[in-house]
Amino acid sequence: FIREQIDDMRYNYFSRCTVQGQEKYIELWVEKDALSRVFEDTAWEYCLRCVTCKGYQSISFLKSYRDRAQKALDNNQEPVVLYAGDFDPSGVQMFEAAQDSLQNDLGLYGARYRRIALNLDDIKTYDLPHDPDAVKKTDRRYSAFVDRYGEYAVELDALHPRELKSIAIN
Repeated sequence: FIREQIDDMRYNYFSRCTVQGQEKYIELWVEKDALSRVFEDTAWEYCLRCVTCKGYQSISFLKSYRDRAQKALDNNQEPVVLYAGDFDPSGVQMFEAAQDSLQNDLGLYGARYRRIALNLDDIKTYDLPHDPDAVKKTDRRYSAFVDRYGEYAVELDALHPRELKSIAIN
């Protein structure tokens, strides 16, 4: 009985959440369900929540995050979202729209947001293939995106999973 209790205590101690006392509450958001496993494996090692967004986030999705972030703020932790998504007009704008809704519609202040992949620097650093014709000219976000970044369109899947994991932990 004692040996069982000691083993149980050891298991629970070593499987506890190691970030609950940290200064930051970090979530990893991934646009694509197909790549969620790559990020989940990495997030698990660091006791981070990994969330698959699957496109534009619903208000209920954002409210759930707002509640988690508010709980972190109440615990004196800074909420941080690390985001990985496609580099195209919608892929870039959906993360910006989520930030806007969280602040302006749901009143979440004090959270920080960082797009970790794909960025223009990633496309250049990893020499990722991009096709100007892949940017949909019919997308209403097209003009603003092209003015800002040029005619780049690269799927998150273009990066090797090894590189995605590396980006996530750095």
